[in-house]
Formats: sequence, C-alpha cells, structure tokens
Amino acid sequence: MQTKPDPNNDQLLRRQPMPGTTPPPGTPLPMGERKIQFAHNSPALSELALQQIRQYIRDWRARGANTTVNLDGYASTEGADDYNFNLSRQRVLNVRSEMLHPSNGESGIPQSFITLEAHGETNRFSATDLSPNRTVLISSSSPVPPPHPPPPPPNPSPQPQPPLPNHYSIQDCSTAYEAEIRDAIDEARRKLLDVANAIMSPGSNARVDASYRKFFGTNSRASIALRLLIIRHSLESVGIECENPGSLAYGFFCPAGVLAYTRAAVMITGIGHIHVCQPQFHNMTRAQRIGTIVHEGAHRYIYAPGDTYYTLDCLETTETLAMSDGDRFTNADCFGCLIQEQI
Repeated sequence: MQTKPDPNNDQLLRRQPMPGTTPPPGTPLPMGERKIQFAHNSPALSELALQQIRQYIRDWRARGANTTVNLDGYASTEGADDYNFNLSRQRVLNVRSEMLHPSNGESGIPQSFITLEAHGETNRFSATDLSPNRTVLISSSSPVPPPHPPPPPPNPSPQPQPPLPNHYSIQDCSTAYEAEIRDAIDEARRKLLDVANAIMSPGSNARVDASYRKFFGTNSRASIALRLLIIRHSLESVGIECENPGSLAYGFFCPAGVLAYTRAAVMITGIGHIHVCQPQFHNMTRAQRIGTIVHEGAHRYIYAPGDTYYTLDCLETTETLAMSDGDRFTNADCFGCLIQEQI
C-alpha cells in the first residue's frame, strides 16, 4: 500500500521563505536538518521517508555535492536499552543504504561523504510523545576538503579535546590516575566511531584498511563495525576500578605483565567493572592505554573471550600469526590493537 506524503511533515522537505525572499524557480532547497520518521518498533523506510531521502540527495547534488552528510539514528524509550540501540543502528543503516543506492535508480551519495552514528533511545525530540524520537536525523557539515589539502604548519600545537558526555564510574584511583583513565576512555570512544565509519567505507582511510586486514582478515566489515559501535556505546557508562599494590585483588589478579583485567563472570553476566592494574596502566603510553581500554571493553561488552596477545605496540607474535580469521573475530586484542594503531 502506497502512503501519501503527510502535509504536516512538509517542513522536512522544504523551508518556507521569508516574505519578499522567494527564490527563483529551480533554486535547490536549503540543506538544513531533515528528520526521517519510523513506525513503532520498525527500521523500515516508509514511502514518505524514501521521498525525503531522494529529495535530500537531489538538493545535495544541486548544492555542489561537496558536504559531509551526518546520519544520527534514535529510538524511543520503551523497551530494553540494548534492543533500542540496535533498532536505532538498523534505522541509520537503512537510511544510508538508500542514500548510497536509491531504490528508484537515481544516483546516490558516495560513501566517503557519509558518516553515521546510532544513539539508541532518547527523548531529545519530545519528552511527552514517543513517536518523534523514532527517527534518523540528517544534517550536513562544511564542504569536504580537496583530495590534497595544503600541509599543516610545522609542529602544530595539538588542541585539547573537550570531554565527551559520560556516566563513568571510576573507583579507588588517585586524581592523576583517574585523569589518565578518563582521557583514555574519551579517546577510545572517539576512535571507535571514526574507525567503524572508515571500515564501512573501504578505501576512505588507507591506515584503517591496513590495520583491518592485519587484525581481522576476511571477517565481515559490517559485523566488526557493529561490534566497535557496541563497545563505544557501552563505554559511555563504564565502571573502572583501580587495583593498587597491597590490596588482595592486586595480589591475585595483577602479577607482572598484567595491565588490566575483566573477570570471567563479568564477561558472561555483563555485570561488573573493568579493573586496571596500577601503576602498570599509568606507565604505558597514551596509545597503549587507549588500546587496553578497548581490549577490556571487548571482553566486557561483546563477549570476545580470546586472549591471544600482540606485543604492547601491536606487533605480530608467533601466536597471533597462527590465528584463523574466526579466532580474530573473538580475540579482544584484535579490537584493542585496531584502535591503538590509529592513535
């Protein structure tokens, strides 16, 4: 059954011009935010949604076809959090699929111009009505830079990144150790999103492509990207506990060479903290700390029980060279090193 466009949603397709500023015929629509709405408990694109996406593609091309298109998927708050996260992910993937290859046969938007993120449940769009929160928000960023931008000035000073919104719980850590842990989690979350997007756009980032082949071989890119996004989403409310010399847990779980750990019961039940061994964690490089957080996040959130280790700098060992692609799919250090190599 074909659904006719709802006139109440016309603002998603066009903005009404101010009096006296009506543009000439043929002027492309403004590239402001568009909302693609979904039915309850469904990632399927309605006929209206398909029309909106196709119109957005036409406007994007008319505006020069040089802006980044950001897709942000959401779900309403009823139901389990994990289910809603996967529902928001499937919605954003369906919108991207239609943007890449429109079902009416028109030209789409190349993968290299599209970023996507699944946010799970929200009440951002309405705190009283659930339906507006079942959406994918489309927005555009500044034009994509040319293929060969001018080189940066020598030795540019790195700009500190603001902390990400979070609900971290960090226990038994000194002030200095806690600051390092927060920095590692924040940067891990940023890189997990960047790498997941790059994995789903083969050829867009040669460094990520090389690391992906090294750590995951012929494994499905979509499956690995999804697992990275699950780790990222879960780290937003991660619990971290420092194990310090002199404690009973430190004596049992932090022998020489152990940097952090997640107990087997936590991997199975999904309840409990990630433990970092101090001062071992502090003594690592920043990139190694970030990789370790992702490694333990893989244990904790996607049940990757494999513990075949690369070196601290993610170089191959005899054991890692012997792994099959199936082994790599469930090996926590493959996930940690994939991110660590991008720092």
